[in-house]
Amino acid sequence: CVGGARREGARGRPGGRSKCGGRLGGGANPGRPVGFPTANIRLGEYTRPLRGVYAVRVGVDDGLSYDGVANLGMRPSFGGTEILLEVHLFDFEGDLYDRHLRVAFMHYLRAEKTFDGIEALKAQIAADATGARELLAAAPSNSRTAER
Repeated sequence: CVGGARREGARGRPGGRSKCGGRLGGGANPGRPVGFPTANIRLGEYTRPLRGVYAVRVGVDDGLSYDGVANLGMRPSFGGTEILLEVHLFDFEGDLYDRHLRVAFMHYLRAEKTFDGIEALKAQIAADATGARELLAAAPSNSRTAER
């Protein structure tokens, strides 16, 4: 994944807008078999927003932006040992490896939790994605939000 993520303007609490970014590299791809491929960013050592699930707006280095849902945390259902930002972009198909992303945390959805199995995790991710889409559809779209 990424070694040197950058972050700016964060307040680190629900309702406070935080942004971070980083260049993507190879990863374990745990999201693909679940049906929600993710771009994974290692955040490094600095103040982070609360761990949990967020509705996000993401700018890609080609100038395009996408809405999505993200998990910031340890990935307890996969035995994670480090904090990682996993971002699923809505309506995106393609390869993001070696691309630079800017992630804007728009809405805090819920705390991170451990699931009993993959089916329970898939159902919760689907519900989170639906909730994120609804919140982001109601929020004004400002292309500069994630791209700056």
